[in-house]
Amino acid sequence: MKSTSYDLEKRYITGSGSIVWAHLAVTSVRDPDGRPQYLIAQIQDISDRKAHEASLRDMIAMLSHDLRVPLSVVTGYVELLLDTWDSSRDDERHGFLLKTHAAAHSALALLENTLTVSVLDEAGVAITRTPVRVNEVVAEVLESLSVTSSIMVRTSGDATALVDRGHLIQIVTNLLTNALKYGAEPVVVDIRTDARSVRVAVTDRGPGVPREFERRMFDRFTRSESARAGGQRGSGLGLHIVRRLLLLNGGDVVYLSPPGGGATFAFRLPWFGTPASVS
Repeated sequence: MKSTSYDLEKRYITGSGSIVWAHLAVTSVRDPDGRPQYLIAQIQDISDRKAHEASLRDMIAMLSHDLRVPLSVVTGYVELLLDTWDSSRDDERHGFLLKTHAAAHSALALLENTLTVSVLDEAGVAITRTPVRVNEVVAEVLESLSVTSSIMVRTSGDATALVDRGHLIQIVTNLLTNALKYGAEPVVVDIRTDARSVRVAVTDRGPGVPREFERRMFDRFTRSESARAGGQRGSGLGLHIVRRLLLLNGGDVVYLSPPGGGATFAFRLPWFGTPASVS
């Protein structure tokens, strides 16, 4: 029996030169005697679906690679503690636990970022914007990262922003983690309030973002060549999530290169307060 239809996925070049993915379905129409008369073809643009599938493949590959390292560290140090607990000194145990905590936090942050991107892509994110004291969130994140003594925090004015607290925690966590991972101390968090917004700037004294990478730094799954060459682990999701969560909360983030080198990531959020009267 001869086939009367077929379908396939293929790429097309548009008039502008761009490439789109399409699903092509073709069916032959025959007369009562079975002779082919004409063909009906339907072309459906599936570029969005293909992009989603590629993103999913990238996410699975990233998780399978980047989760293995911190989980192996956690397992290794826990086993070492169990084997040497009675013979180890207190400072040695404390050091093992600190390394275990850091690796576990790295794995948790990776999972949280991955889940956030998935929710952002699929169903959108529920936002509950409430008055939040930004300096308190920064202090909470620093404590969770166990780096309260190595980062300077400066606050000026009533730094109360109207924002989803959970989103702010994730934003601050990603920016501080990036500064500690890719930058260099001293790291300074500067929190200031003006008439309409709360501005938070995270500055480090590292090498900064390579100029050729600046335009892509907020894309998903992107990491600079210098970061890859340096061997730092990373998902390429942190800055992408920072920007998307800030936009959802009425803010945005910019990258600045301060005089003397380093990197500054600064964001603004709506200030929850009463503007000063103008006389």
